[in-house]
Amino acid sequence: MNILKAGLFLLLVCLIIAGCGGEDDKLTSEDEQVRLFTESGELMAVRNTAVIMPRFRRSYGEPQITWLEDEGTVVEAGDTVALIDAAEVLKALENKESELAISMADLSNSKISQAVEIHKLESDLKHALSRLSQAEIDTQRVAYESVSRKESALLKLESEKISYQKARRKVESTRLLQEQDLIIQRIRINQTRRDVEVAKQTLESFIIRAPAPGMIVHSWNRSTRSKVQLG
Repeated sequence: MNILKAGLFLLLVCLIIAGCGGEDDKLTSEDEQVRLFTESGELMAVRNTAVIMPRFRRSYGEPQITWLEDEGTVVEAGDTVALIDAAEVLKALENKESELAISMADLSNSKISQAVEIHKLESDLKHALSRLSQAEIDTQRVAYESVSRKESALLKLESEKISYQKARRKVESTRLLQEQDLIIQRIRINQTRRDVEVAKQTLESFIIRAPAPGMIVHSWNRSTRSKVQLG
């Protein structure tokens, strides 16, 4: 996150008059005398509210002030008092929204392709189970036949057992890998969604509004030794 070094301005909420001066007498009628006082001094705020540059990500560059309300303007709470260049934020928002749409489409396609893959593997597993069952039946049929036929049947049975175990492990491992892949995709999607929300909030914050009623006074920038200005 980054914060512009220069503050924007102060909203002077309440004003008081201080100073010193003299007094004059003026007769306005035979029975009435009005005493007029002339004072000199400075206007000072009883309370002031600083309006500063909103926080934003470094990836948004260094946005500049594009519009600033004039000093001395009296504003109400919620009035716009400054605008920040949002070009880079808009560009980032468009990119992230596009990225989010692509990621969502990729997730949907992944689910479809994964379902197809699992369906094929489960079909292979069923065929392996069917061959294993047949091998067990064949082994029982040759129980009273020659030794060579028994050994052949047992070898076939053992081979089908291995094939079935491999097919079963393949289904299990594929399911696990697919779930991990979906988790990673969802994490990326959630991060992109957060990026979109941050960009939207930043756009809103780049419209600087008065937090309270008062009078605009631009603050003094110590680094430039001048009051805050556009740019």
